[in-house]
This record gives sequence, structure tokens and C-alpha cells, in this order.
Amino acid sequence: MRRCRQAGRIIAAGPTPDHEIGIIVLGHLSEAELHEACGGDPFVAHGYRSYEAMPWEVHHVLGIGGFDQQAVTAMAAADKAG
Repeated sequence: MRRCRQAGRIIAAGPTPDHEIGIIVLGHLSEAELHEACGGDPFVAHGYRSYEAMPWEVHHVLGIGGFDQQAVTAMAAADKAG
């Protein structure tokens, strides 16, 4: 996991409000790289924690994607025109 952090591949990380699980969003990893990174985490490697990998198609992040300001403005104008 440290190598992923140093390489800038951890997009977001943190616990759920109840601290029952942690969520780490990783970017630009093959499935093999993902399992190597997560499986090599000391808590996972020693059996204290486990992980589940879920593919995710990102369609919108911080105004990048289908809902950027230009698209939102056009949708609002279309709604007003009715």
C-alpha cells in the first residue's frame, strides 16, 4: 500500500463513520497489481483484516465528465425553455 501511496495511486482513503471498515479508492492498477498491493498490506498478510476489490466506472469527478459546468448550464437552459 505504501508503494501505491508513493506512486500517487491512492485517490481517497478513510474509514466509514462507525469505523467498521475502511475504504480505499485506487486508480490505474491492473487486477494483479491491486491484489499485490492489498495482499501485501501487513494487516491483511497477517490475517487481521481482509479486502474486497470492486471495479468502478467513474463517470464524474470534480466537474470532469458528463456533468461539467457547460453541460449543467445547457441542461438548466433546456429546463427553463421547457
